[in-house]
Amino acid sequence: MRILQVAPVPRDVGGINTGGIPTHVWGLATHLAARGHEVAVAADNRPASVGSAVVEGVRLFGIHEYAPGAGVARLASPRIAGAFLRARALLGPGWSAGWIARALLGYEAAIREFRPDVIHVHALEGRFSLLHEFAGDIPVVATAHSTHYFEHAAPEHAAPRRALVERNLARAGDVVFVSDYLKRRYEELFPALMERVRASVVLNPIDASLYSPMDRTEARAQIAAGADREVLLFAGNLIPRKAPLAFVEAVAALRDAGRPVLGIMVGEGTEETAVRNAIASNGLQGAVRLDGFRSQAEMAAYYSAADVFVFPSLMESFGLVALEAMLCGCPVVGTPEVLPEVVPDGSGICVPSFELGDLVTALTEALDRTWDRGAIRERVLGSDWATRIADYESLYHSLTKGGADEA
Repeated sequence: MRILQVAPVPRDVGGINTGGIPTHVWGLATHLAARGHEVAVAADNRPASVGSAVVEGVRLFGIHEYAPGAGVARLASPRIAGAFLRARALLGPGWSAGWIARALLGYEAAIREFRPDVIHVHALEGRFSLLHEFAGDIPVVATAHSTHYFEHAAPEHAAPRRALVERNLARAGDVVFVSDYLKRRYEELFPALMERVRASVVLNPIDASLYSPMDRTEARAQIAAGADREVLLFAGNLIPRKAPLAFVEAVAALRDAGRPVLGIMVGEGTEETAVRNAIASNGLQGAVRLDGFRSQAEMAAYYSAADVFVFPSLMESFGLVALEAMLCGCPVVGTPEVLPEVVPDGSGICVPSFELGDLVTALTEALDRTWDRGAIRERVLGSDWATRIADYESLYHSLTKGGADEA
């Protein structure tokens, strides 16, 4: 089967930013390719200037800042001009005409060159609006990864963004949700539309081979954490929704309570200056460390070295980082409502609120508890891609004409 994924990709393969969705998409693409499918990714965070490439059996198309060159004349064709006008009306104000034109041409070129049997677009936002214009008779499935696009947007953006998702949901046929929590949330927000879409839930898989426990002494030496501290780890983009300041405040409270804690933060983002200011104002130099971006290959040492992985996010639809931590035997303490779906009993603590006191209480309990780190890993091995990839193959087959004829 020829499968086109439309989504961002990780930095390791040319993406200009990172996050859970790129990690998920690349895992899906490479595991499909390993099972004999022809797979491509039209990546809107990969510069078009680097050209197409084949990595790990997956063909990559860069869509970011797509420069059509001589192909700009295609904009004048009735098909593409019509698609441009419809997309601009659907997206609404705030989207530049230049961006829409470049992205449309990039997606159209990827579909025309790759000729997919099925298109899997990882959004119900901007990229869905554009892809839907060129799918034609090709089946399209969309994955809804979150509601943060509009629920955690700035006040002036929240209403138009929600309206865009609502318009796209009205045009969607098959929609995959990455957790039961997220599907319920969509049902609460868009009850009438959710009655007509074909909704399914496929929990996010992960590549267990990338995250294996290391000897903790070796892991701590590798990340320069030392052996005499209680290590708390934050890993994620430094953005408001991930609540990095809550992590800093929790480390400060534990330090003030006399615990020998070291907080390590892995990630980058718009909140970095605020985080540095909070470290300085709380006198946490030496108690909180910002290690910046780290590759997947480096993260096993961080998870293995940590006593607790701290996940104070205000909203998550799943949380791949929690799985990464548990695969390395690290217990998880977190606040997201989805956490009970992701963290099995005996593998962490779900914090009942976003109050700092509740987070500190849970962290204290976690640091004082003896965890069976081997059992923590065993409980989440069923989330490996090798186990879950068949769910996606069944979904794609059901969308093709052959699958429909056999049903």
